[in-house]
Amino acid sequence: MSVAKDLSLSTVNFQLMKKGIIISLICILIIGLSVWGYIELRKNSVSAKKDLYESVPGEPCAVLQINNLRSLQESLLYNNNYWLNLTAIKTLNKTHILLAALDSLKESDPVVARLIDRSALLSIYESSNRDSHFLITSQMSISDYEKAAEIAGKYLKTNAKTEYYNEFLLASESDSLITLAKQCIDAGTSPILQDQDFHKARLSAGNKQEANIFLNAARCHDIIRKYVLESRERLFTVSRQYDNWCGYDVDFSVDKIEINGFAFCKNGGDLVAAFQNQNTERNTLSAAMPYNTFFFRHFAISNLEDYKQLLFPDDYSFDDTYAENYENLSNETDSLETTSGENPETFMQEFFGGEIAFGYSPLNEFVIIKLINGSEASAALQRIATELNPNCASKYQGIEMYHIGTNGFAGSIFGPYFTLEDEYICVDGDNLIITPTEQFTAYIATRNPKTQTLQCSPVFRSADRTLLSTSNRSIYIDIPYIVRNASKFFTPELSEKITTDKEIWNAFDCIGLQSENEGKNMDYQHIFIQYSGQRGTFAELPDDTPEQTEELLAAAETVETETTEAATTKTEAEQVATISGSVQKLFTIALDAPACIKPQIFTNHYTGENEIFIQDEKNNIYLISASGKILWKTSVKEAVIGGVETVDILNNKKLQIAFVTKSKLYVIDRNGKMVSGYPLALTGGVCTPLAVFDYEGKKD
Repeated sequence: MSVAKDLSLSTVNFQLMKKGIIISLICILIIGLSVWGYIELRKNSVSAKKDLYESVPGEPCAVLQINNLRSLQESLLYNNNYWLNLTAIKTLNKTHILLAALDSLKESDPVVARLIDRSALLSIYESSNRDSHFLITSQMSISDYEKAAEIAGKYLKTNAKTEYYNEFLLASESDSLITLAKQCIDAGTSPILQDQDFHKARLSAGNKQEANIFLNAARCHDIIRKYVLESRERLFTVSRQYDNWCGYDVDFSVDKIEINGFAFCKNGGDLVAAFQNQNTERNTLSAAMPYNTFFFRHFAISNLEDYKQLLFPDDYSFDDTYAENYENLSNETDSLETTSGENPETFMQEFFGGEIAFGYSPLNEFVIIKLINGSEASAALQRIATELNPNCASKYQGIEMYHIGTNGFAGSIFGPYFTLEDEYICVDGDNLIITPTEQFTAYIATRNPKTQTLQCSPVFRSADRTLLSTSNRSIYIDIPYIVRNASKFFTPELSEKITTDKEIWNAFDCIGLQSENEGKNMDYQHIFIQYSGQRGTFAELPDDTPEQTEELLAAAETVETETTEAATTKTEAEQVATISGSVQKLFTIALDAPACIKPQIFTNHYTGENEIFIQDEKNNIYLISASGKILWKTSVKEAVIGGVETVDILNNKKLQIAFVTKSKLYVIDRNGKMVSGYPLALTGGVCTPLAVFDYEGKKD
């Protein structure tokens, strides 16, 4: 009995021990699976507390913040002609290949799908020896990094090194940048996160766009001095008061890149503060600038006294360079004063019309100022000039002008930016024109505003539709002109790089920049880069030697005449472009019969591009696109009398073509269809071309 009892207890203990072992093994297995699961989960997740900017070391010149790679990728890959053009550049082509690879893999590979939903930073650094380096950073899991490294290795052939460190992907061609980035990650912060100016710029930027860009304005001054020839710094200089970070939102569209955001300055004085409380105005001086103006900077100044006080405040502490300029301005003002007290300041107080612009054409530089009461201003200028220098008056091509011999007529009031090395001054209508030569002054004064001024340029007209309606300051730069004459503007090193890809950059029309002062040393800025497609090979900028000046002016005059009086007897429609004194055929189109009217320019209200309207001797009318494609052809039975007019007869911002024949008035939309109620039969027969008037300014 006792033995049986002991045996029974031993059996129970064994069973319990067996169960305990099983339970322990299960617990160990559960713990092991949990650890393994945690590790695997950790591979596919990252800390939400980390700031991507923790990985940005030092003081970059600029940072491109990509908010969502998928969104950016789709913006660039689909229907973006400018991006496809740029991918001919070797380095950008690699990026395009990578984006295309991600696009093809995102539907089939969940890791790729996660990758392209991430944000990333591209930081640009400029070393003391002018070398540029980049650093790409993104936060991701180890498994995502392994996939990213695999894709980059397969599709992106580059010298850049990639490394995974504490949840960050780091990529750069600079080992030292990667090392510095790792140190910042270990510290959990970086210098850029401690920078209050950067914090302010970061807060001003949105996060709904595909990307943001942050520029270190203080570094921009150094870069301009390094890469721009001293003689051309005036074109690329930025306000010296932009001395910290600027934050912008970037938007991509089919034909342009638009950038909107804020630039900041720490100190008062200079141009930023000078526009405080100034009203914004539209640029009307483009109606006086030469057709081939490739650069201008326009100021709208509604209160001249406030502008002057903020530009040259009594208690402002100037740096040495600015103090010297300020002293020179004071001397110029004194030397330009008559015995009766008249001087440029009294002249501007009475006649300044609120706009001033400095510009460049291939022929020379110029200053144009809007005036009120032009006839009285002309008399006042004559009094001031002839008293200061009795022999200063001269005439060239019928234009009376004055060469006082002391420069700074505009610069003494508006700042040294508007002082030329030599100054020939005239009043033409309601504009004051200042250039370094009498030939060029007369050249600008004799421009026909309907055919020979910048407002007639298709490139500027297209850009002008993107420009905001009003601004304190506007800058316009013709990109192909600068690119094809790169050696005239940039150091040999940069010029060589630009020239290598000249044909690509020629596909971009212009850069426009506008600023509006928001107070508190802050400017709102609107910037755009406009794409138009390849524009071909253009003439180089001629040297502005005195011997060539008259020849160049004559050549420019001839070109403008030729382009406005195109031959019309051929059985072809030809579009020509005028660039720096040359005429170039862009395309040729065969018509059914010889043309019987001059080619007429019609604006596409959707794209802003110029289109061509023409009629042949069989009374067929055609609308031809800017690229040389016949959009439509129809017959109107009679010849068009005179030219055509562009109207918005329905007052809906859509444009139509209006013209008359011997017996009818036609209004046709851009699709070639008659507007309801037209053609309108006319009695008695038409004997003059159509004229369009808007008496009350109501667009009716």
